Amino acid sequence: MQTPARSERIRGAGAVLALPACLALFACASAPAPDSAGVLRPSMPALPLARTTPLRATAGVFYTPQFAHGTLTDRGTPAISHRPGPASVALFDHVLGTAFGELVRLPAWPASSAPPGVSLVFVPRVVAITTIRQATPPFSARLIEYGVEVHTPTGERLDGWTLYARSRADGQGNTDEDRLSSGALRDAAAQLLAALARRPALLAQVPATRQTEVSAPNPRAARAGPVRLAVTSLFEPSEARERRSPGEPDCLAAALVHAVPDASIVSAEQVRDALFPWFEASTVVDTAQQMPELMRKAAVREGVRQAGIDYMALVRTERTSNRNPDALRCDTSHRAPGCSGVRGDALKTRLQVTLWNLNRYTMSGKFEVEGAGSATFAGLTVPIPGAERSSASACERAAEAISHLIRPR
Repeated sequence: MQTPARSERIRGAGAVLALPACLALFACASAPAPDSAGVLRPSMPALPLARTTPLRATAGVFYTPQFAHGTLTDRGTPAISHRPGPASVALFDHVLGTAFGELVRLPAWPASSAPPGVSLVFVPRVVAITTIRQATPPFSARLIEYGVEVHTPTGERLDGWTLYARSRADGQGNTDEDRLSSGALRDAAAQLLAALARRPALLAQVPATRQTEVSAPNPRAARAGPVRLAVTSLFEPSEARERRSPGEPDCLAAALVHAVPDASIVSAEQVRDALFPWFEASTVVDTAQQMPELMRKAAVREGVRQAGIDYMALVRTERTSNRNPDALRCDTSHRAPGCSGVRGDALKTRLQVTLWNLNRYTMSGKFEVEGAGSATFAGLTVPIPGAERSSASACERAAEAISHLIRPR
């Protein structure tokens, strides 16, 4: 391996030296063209300001030739190949430059003589890229799997984990465009930033970082004017995004407009941008479990202040159906194919809601509500109306409960 004359040093919040200006400003979000026939080369997406506390340490990063320049065949669509190296290098430069006080790009690793002050060395790799296309309902999805290993400059392994970054778009894509990589790269950045703030093996190397957190944040005064409320849906990391029920948490936001007329509902997109990376689809479940810890971070509180969010409702949805299978009989034989009879299904939707007061940095309440609906199958009728009524009933009850917590009566 040839060794350049010196390492590149990257200082402060992803300011990349000796790179094209568009990468230094992280504004390269234009639609990329195929690198060559059947090869997609994604661009680095524009990312919001990260609400994280920089680790007071100097980190190194080593990009293998395969990571920086290699081409991968798509596991889900073999006719497509990807060359993610330039975007991936820019992404890791940006995230690591944001997370650490200083980042050094190493020309070789393990290094016989580490640059002064470097205590950690990151060695990322792209494990796989998978594109999924479904005809009914039509959607396209992409999974980019990164492996991240952390070593000492001399090669001793300190930590390692995998990022399963993904994005999804409605409709069918084609091989001549790349609509999906931008979202997957943003998801990877969010997961990496959140992991760097919480990995015990890494934090042990930079213990002074914890002194930047505030042990007991002072409550801020409530803003004048309408209450601003954010509604964010929770789902398990293993649950695919397409399995989330449509209309949630939209139906709760709509119900709150009637239950709390003077409330202003903050969109999920605003929350994700204002509090990046904590409320992305891949990080929100862990965030919900660590809200008290998160609200101690000055950077997070500044994001809440700038977004003007007074309350945040974290919502998890569960749906069940009780069926009577004996009422509907089907015959699949060649003599009399088809179904006869009527089957009734009782549908229930349960919403688990945690309401946080972001003026006082405290939990205002935690509760569950349940809504009921019914659906009737006559032959092959689809029970959409009953499912919608079940959700609406639960959202109305949750909105009423939230209104009592925001506006005690």
